[in-house]
Formats: sequence, C-alpha cells, structure tokens
Amino acid sequence: MKNWISVVNRNTSAYFAYTGGLVLAAMLFIVLYEVWMRFVQNNPISWAIEVPELLLLTVVYLGLGYTTRANGHIVMDVLLMRMTPLRRAQFGIVTSLVSAAISTFLTWYLGLEFWISFSQQWYTSTVIKVIIWPFYLMVAMGGFLMILEWIGKSVTNWRDWRHLRRAA
Repeated sequence: MKNWISVVNRNTSAYFAYTGGLVLAAMLFIVLYEVWMRFVQNNPISWAIEVPELLLLTVVYLGLGYTTRANGHIVMDVLLMRMTPLRRAQFGIVTSLVSAAISTFLTWYLGLEFWISFSQQWYTSTVIKVIIWPFYLMVAMGGFLMILEWIGKSVTNWRDWRHLRRAA
C-alpha cells in the first residue's frame, strides 16, 4: 500500500510539474502578445498583468511537489557537510517537519481562498473577466502534494536516524 501511494504521489507531482511547464509557455505567449500589441500595434491589452500573475502563482505551486521530491529546494551544504550522518538525519527530521507544518498552514489558507472564490464566483477586475477559483484550486492541490512530500522526507529521515543510531 505504501509503495502504491508513493508511486501515485510521484507521478502526480511529475504531471503537475509538466502542467506548470505548459502554463509557463502560455505565460510566454501572453507576454509576447502584450509586447506586440503595446509597442507595434500601439493598443495595449488590459488583462496583460493580472492573468500572468495568476499563472505565475499556479506555476510555482504546481512545481513545488516535484521540486521537493527531486531535492531541488535550498539546502545549506556548508552546515550539513560538517555534521555527522546521525546529526544530519536528526536535522532532516526537524526541518522536514517544520517545512510540512509551514506548507500545511499555507495550503490551508489557499484552500480557504479557493473555497471562498468558488462559492462567491470571484473574477479578475480587468475588462476581460477571468474566473479565479481554478487557479486557487491548482495552487491548493500543488501545496497538498508538497505536504505529502515533506511528510515522506520526514519518514525517510526518521528511518535513517533509527538505522544510524542502532549502528552506532
């Protein structure tokens, strides 16, 4: 059961990261279109700021689970190189749990934003009305995957710590 959950989480994180890449490509085309309309056609588009902002938020959160799984987050190598493997495992447990707690808080808040925007049908304030709740939904789902990854890292560090403690 545990391996099945890990495979589903790994594949879901990868698909979210690929979707984030597609959203990033869409952002590129929106910005290029805005530059073309503003400087060549002298007719700027009104939604060129708000929509890429929402897309950037989506890209960041869609890639968080994959980044956490791939150890792409910021690590203090200078500090970790000086630690023994046992201390490194202890430090990993604490930092993973703190990261999971912070991620839970942020995801809970963004989940509430999703629910409010969904129930009240929020739109962007520009001329073209874009509904906001799908962006918040993707952000909350990306945050949830990141929480699962941090919990998985906590369990892995716990196992390493137990193994190293028995070996010592």
